[in-house]
Amino acid sequence: MKLKRSLFALLLIVSLMPQIGMAKIDLPYVISNGMVLQRDAKVALWGWTEAGAAVKVDFGGQSATAKADDDGKWMLYLKPMKDSAQGRQMTIRTGADTVTLSDILVGEVWLCSGQSNMEWRFSQSASAKTAGPKADHPNLRLFHVAQHATSGTPNTRLASKVSWQKCTPASVQAFTGVGYFFGSKLHADLDVPVGLIESAWGGTRIEPWTPPVGFRKVPELSNISKMIEDADEKYLDGMI
Repeated sequence: MKLKRSLFALLLIVSLMPQIGMAKIDLPYVISNGMVLQRDAKVALWGWTEAGAAVKVDFGGQSATAKADDDGKWMLYLKPMKDSAQGRQMTIRTGADTVTLSDILVGEVWLCSGQSNMEWRFSQSASAKTAGPKADHPNLRLFHVAQHATSGTPNTRLASKVSWQKCTPASVQAFTGVGYFFGSKLHADLDVPVGLIESAWGGTRIEPWTPPVGFRKVPELSNISKMIEDADEKYLDGMI
């Protein structure tokens, strides 16, 4: 039992390690090379560094700054941008440390979440053999949240098997089939870059995928709202 617990603890630590190992700037995996930023909306960026440190981000001709809190976490927002299929660099600086991310696009970003119908892989779809060879879309990017793990509050680390990937006949095989067919049509119809984030877990109930504020507004679901309040009032208040 001790061995199992130690192994579990080690795996947990590894899964929560940020993208930039020992650097002064730590970023979640979802903020990485090849990502797609949402067009026509403020874009949130966050990470971790030394408490109180000033952070500056430069991208697409604009700059934004933030100050890390007592826990070292920082968050800032870029102003709304138009779509762009030009892969550009982003620099994130604090003190003497600089992280440079490359090949970043601006377009549509969609979360592919839910249960088994969303988790069902492209390779398992009926048209995988015919559609697979055609799934070559450099400006359609895929991000797969790796772990089946629950959290009482939003998890800002988002462990992933890989970073953002360009959609290719190979990379799409293990990705959500529903997500791919939706995203590829959106990409073709709008002619803008598309980023898909898969976070699905077959067999789960739908309630955990719903923000707590959604239950508060439906009298018939008051028992679920009460359960969440009892579990974590601070989290519930923060969602309203």
